[in-house]
Amino acid sequence: MSNYMHVEDYDDYKYIFVETTANCNLRCTYCYYHKEEKLPEYRIEDLVQSFSRIGKLIVCFLGGEPFKNSRYMEQIMSDETLNRNQMLYASVTNGTQFRNMDPEFLGRFTFHHLSTDGVGEHHDEFRGKGVYDQVIDNIKYLRQYSDAGVVARMTISSPDQILDIPEMSKHFDAVYWQLNNTRTQLSDTFIAKYNENLGTLFQYWKEHLYDMKHFTIAPFIGMCHLILTGGMEKPDLICGAGSKNLNISISGDVYPCPESSHRLSEKERIGTVDNFDFKPYPLKNRCLECDIVKFCGGRCAMTDDDLYCDGVKELYRLSADYIAGLDAQEIEKLKELIDYQKGLAYTAEIIP
Repeated sequence: MSNYMHVEDYDDYKYIFVETTANCNLRCTYCYYHKEEKLPEYRIEDLVQSFSRIGKLIVCFLGGEPFKNSRYMEQIMSDETLNRNQMLYASVTNGTQFRNMDPEFLGRFTFHHLSTDGVGEHHDEFRGKGVYDQVIDNIKYLRQYSDAGVVARMTISSPDQILDIPEMSKHFDAVYWQLNNTRTQLSDTFIAKYNENLGTLFQYWKEHLYDMKHFTIAPFIGMCHLILTGGMEKPDLICGAGSKNLNISISGDVYPCPESSHRLSEKERIGTVDNFDFKPYPLKNRCLECDIVKFCGGRCAMTDDDLYCDGVKELYRLSADYIAGLDAQEIEKLKELIDYQKGLAYTAEIIP
C-alpha cells in the first residue's frame, strides 16, 4: 500500500493529470465540462514512453469520472516499462465508483482528491439526492484495500459550505477548497459572508489545531508555512500550472492544467502526448504588483476576478495576525505540526 504520509520528497516530483474519460455518472449543477462517451484517442504506448523520460512523477487520473474507465488506469499502472520506484498514483474523483477497480490497484494509490460540496444536503444540492451517503459508503469501501490519503476538494458556491469542514474530519484526511470559478450562485454579497465564515473556521482551527493532527485544513497550514518561511523567493503560480503540472486531454493534446483545455483557447496547447515539456505559466501583471504575491503565488489563470483575490487577502490577514501573536515556543510548535502535515497538504492548491 502507498500512503502520502510516507513520501518525504514531493518537491522532486512532476505532476501530470491524465483524462481517462469525458463521461461522468453525475451531473453537478455548476459543472461546465461537456460529458460524452469519449475515451483517450492516443496510443497508450506513447503516454507511457513520455512518462519514462520524466523521472519522479505523480500521475493523477481524472475525467469526467476517471473510475468509469478503471481498466485504462490499470493498464498504465501495470506497465512493466515504468519504474515503480519513481511513480505515484492519484485521482480526482467524485468518490462513487471505487468498486469499478480491482482492489489490488486501489491499494497502489497514494491519494485521492475527492470532489465535494460539503456534507449531507450541501453536497446533495449540487450532485443529487443521496449522493453524499453513497460517497461515505465508498470511502469506507476504499479504506478496506487502501491507506491512500482521501483529500476533500471542495467547490464553494455558498459561503456556509466552509462551515461543514469540522464535520468532514470524520471521513477525510485533509480538505481544501476553491471558490466556484463559474460564479454560478455567487451573489454580490458573497465575499463579505465568505470572509466572516472564514474567520469562524480559522478560529475553530486555532482552538483544535493540535487535537486534529491527522486532519489538515490545507489552506491554513499552507499560508502559515509561507509566512513562517518568508514566502516564495520567486513568486510563481502556486498551483504549478505549466511549470510543475500538466494535463493530457482525451485527444492527446497537452495543456498547462485540467482547466485550460476546457476554458482557454487553442493557443494554450503546449504539445501532444508524445511531444511536450514543462514550462512556466506567467503571472498576471496585477499579481506581480500585489503586496502579498509571495504568499499567494498569483491567482488562477482561468479567471480575472477580484472576488477571488479578496478571499485570499483575508486568509493572509488571519494567518499573519495569528502568527504575530505567538511566542517563540509556540512558533516552534506550529512549525513542527506543519512539517508533519505538509504531506497531507501537499496535494492541494493551498490557496483557495
